[in-house]
Amino acid sequence: MTETHYLKMVKVFGVYHAIAILPFAFPVFTEHVLNLLGAIHTTLNLSGTWMDASPSYLMFVNLFACAALVWALYRVFHPSEVVGRYEGWGMLLFSFIVLFYVYNGASAIWLLIPLIDLPGGFMHLFFLSRRDA
Repeated sequence: MTETHYLKMVKVFGVYHAIAILPFAFPVFTEHVLNLLGAIHTTLNLSGTWMDASPSYLMFVNLFACAALVWALYRVFHPSEVVGRYEGWGMLLFSFIVLFYVYNGASAIWLLIPLIDLPGGFMHLFFLSRRDA
């Protein structure tokens, strides 16, 4: 993979993450999105438990989402191999944390995160390791 293609991949994952995290960054949307995900969890009878969202919980969701949104936008407007390396490790870390919590009783709906981030993280690091070799 050429450097140009790799940087385009960093941008594309940045756009994906910005779109995915955007509703969680704004307090007026967060509770509605979580209620929708909870309804999907219940309708599909997914394994694990769904959480009750207290105001403190929602605040931390919004704070995290704002930081994640800024990181996603940084990747879109300033892609680099270094940023891609951090992104790859970050995607793997997020995936393993989600897998840990789903294994320990969180709703299986959260498996949507590692469904994309696990292969995405490996792609980032694989293509960089091939370039480093």
